[in-house]
Amino acid sequence: MRLFESVLATFTHLPRPQRKFLIHLMRLLLLLPGHVTFRHFSRDSPYHERTFARRFATAVDVVALNKAAMRRVVPPDHEQALGLDASFVPQSGKHTDGLAHFWNGTQSRTEKGLELSALGGLEVTDHCADVLSVEQTPPTGPAADQEPTRIDIYLGQVTRVVQQHALSPRRDVVTDGYDSTQKCLDGVRA
Repeated sequence: MRLFESVLATFTHLPRPQRKFLIHLMRLLLLLPGHVTFRHFSRDSPYHERTFARRFATAVDVVALNKAAMRRVVPPDHEQALGLDASFVPQSGKHTDGLAHFWNGTQSRTEKGLELSALGGLEVTDHCADVLSVEQTPPTGPAADQEPTRIDIYLGQVTRVVQQHALSPRRDVVTDGYDSTQKCLDGVRA
């Protein structure tokens, strides 16, 4: 928590009430067990659930926060790489945004649910990983030439995060076997 608070204190462009709320939110996330909802947060907090909804509607540059925290923890002389991987989240229902059939590696088959693409900073020297960016993978329709493929979506995330946050070039990018196509290799090199 002290690391988060000290990094957040350097973000002077964020209003003080928003910084205070983010610190409170992080404490709740670390302390509360079970399902995370605004109503659950409001039970153990001085904030009302509508306050949580309003604050979550305000954009916060989480990648910049994670990058600043990593700079404080990871010595610059340690070997570093970028890691990219997708995770499956089982989900049912008909009205969940982004619901589609994605590959579930634990079951070795496609299932109905959500997919999250995570881009992380890997510290090879100390065998640690820190998440920089997580994005929900949008569902894709039947194969069509004009639609982006999942590889295009993953590469778009890497490109956006690296360019917007001026990440220093890494020598290595680590992915799983799905991303071992020539298209992905060329995109990462570019």
